[in-house]
Amino acid sequence: MKAKYYIGERRNIDGNHVLHKEECPFLTDTDKAINLGMCHSPQMARNLGKLLFKKIDVCLFCCKEFHDQKRKDHIPGIHKKSKICLYNEITITWESALQSFLS
Repeated sequence: MKAKYYIGERRNIDGNHVLHKEECPFLTDTDKAINLGMCHSPQMARNLGKLLFKKIDVCLFCCKEFHDQKRKDHIPGIHKKSKICLYNEITITWESALQSFLS
């Protein structure tokens, strides 16, 4: 579904501009933001925004699907069969390391 996206003109503490959807409560003033128009996804809006600004952050609140997809793409990079070396001789799988960390 399409949504209207804006990039704030002011930079955040990291020096990056932040991408927001139109109805985001963290988009303080649309008059002082750059209207990117209607886009199908935050990724598409971010790509448009990168034509204007070098560094763009995507709002965690209103663009949750961008961060969910980013997390989903990142996690499969750890193979279940991969082993990690804890000390000189002890090796375990990622699954068992994560399980022992969470328990």
